[in-house]
Amino acid sequence: MSAPKVLLVGSSFQQDHSVPAVRQALARLGAQVLFLDSAQLPVGVDLSWGEDPADSRLRTPDFDVAMGDLDAVWLRHTHVAAGVWELMDPAYAPAIKAQTVSGLWDLLGCLDHLRQVDRIAALQALPGQVGMLRLARTCGLAVPRTLVSNDVDRVAAFLDGLGGPAIRKMIDSSASKVPGPDGPIYLPTQRVSAQDRANLARVAMCPMVFQEEVEKVRELRITVVGDQLFTGAVDPRGSAKGAVDWRQDPTLVGAFRAWDLDPTVAAAVRRLMTRLGLEFGTVDIIVKPDGEHVFLEVNTISFFDFLEEATGLPISVAVAELLAGLRPGRLSPAS
Repeated sequence: MSAPKVLLVGSSFQQDHSVPAVRQALARLGAQVLFLDSAQLPVGVDLSWGEDPADSRLRTPDFDVAMGDLDAVWLRHTHVAAGVWELMDPAYAPAIKAQTVSGLWDLLGCLDHLRQVDRIAALQALPGQVGMLRLARTCGLAVPRTLVSNDVDRVAAFLDGLGGPAIRKMIDSSASKVPGPDGPIYLPTQRVSAQDRANLARVAMCPMVFQEEVEKVRELRITVVGDQLFTGAVDPRGSAKGAVDWRQDPTLVGAFRAWDLDPTVAAAVRRLMTRLGLEFGTVDIIVKPDGEHVFLEVNTISFFDFLEEATGLPISVAVAELLAGLRPGRLSPAS
């Protein structure tokens, strides 16, 4: 049996320590890893594809491979056409980027014979904030009361009706950067303050997610790899920075411990991931003082190196085994 060939689509623009961990695990399994730096597309990378996967080809400065010879694809990061702005009239660069992105998605969509983590069709079909909560509830998970709106009156009424503290966050946190003292920064989840209430009129300029703040004794980070669930838990109480969003406190990031997930919750998470058509993702859940588990969200491109380091959970090995075909995935190759 020949060594499996795995195409890793990543980006030199993204510092992700999960990527080298998986590459090392694949190497230990004897797999051949071909790294496509998406930032090089289309400059320095040649792509060709047609109706027959055997005719599809990828050529980079490091390798030249027929796409039909690949066994798996790990779609990790994309920063397509990063160099186009420097090589030609910037006025044409957005159009070239759009064409390159569409082409890459079309190519990946045509490679239905491969194991893919994850399939572009599934990623493009993911529901938004409220849609994800609705789906999670049908799968058996409790969800917080939520409103997405830019209607000032509706938001005010919703906050008043909660009868307790609330949080606010962006609809798409990965695309929500604002100016900061050291450059653009992402907006974290924050508690709705008295000042926020006084300035609620600003909501009219941009819809946001408003949600009840769920009382917690711990937060769970569940990394799903195929049919395996790796759960880490952290207690954010007492943290001034991380009580609302643990990611804002570096001490909490390293304080996760391995956790035995409730079997009923685990079954609901598996149902949700199957409905989403995903092999990989991280699920964020709050555990309330009474033991109830409340679902928050699913992240499809998420870092897991910190969780692996803190807990010892073999997540990168699981991803490598899934890509190498040593473990069955949640979905069949053509699903």
